[in-house]
Amino acid sequence: MGFVEDLGLQTTRTEGGAEVRLEVTEAVLNGLGLVHGGVICSLVDHAIGAAVIFALGHGGRAVTAELKINFLAPAERGVLVARGRLLREGQRLLVGEAEVIDQSGRLIAKALGTWAVVRKAL
Repeated sequence: MGFVEDLGLQTTRTEGGAEVRLEVTEAVLNGLGLVHGGVICSLVDHAIGAAVIFALGHGGRAVTAELKINFLAPAERGVLVARGRLLREGQRLLVGEAEVIDQSGRLIAKALGTWAVVRKAL
């Protein structure tokens, strides 16, 4: 089982991007009882990354080259949703953004990232 499956991320293709849902469990909470910041980073990384792969199409491969995140509010139990979309699609680099909201619609985090297209076998 892979990392995405271990976290329980559910990914859906959307018009112009991707939506990723996370049902918050005890396993993703930090010592304060809030969602760990690394989990939120993983959520936005996967949301933008999925938007990138959907844009590249069948056989397309890319890796995260840079990711910046602003944590705007603490995330608690419930459902978190990350929506990723592309801002720019070049031959070698793609730039995307994502936001994370909780089940009440509160903005939890915003992220901006760059993905590098992989043309050779890793």
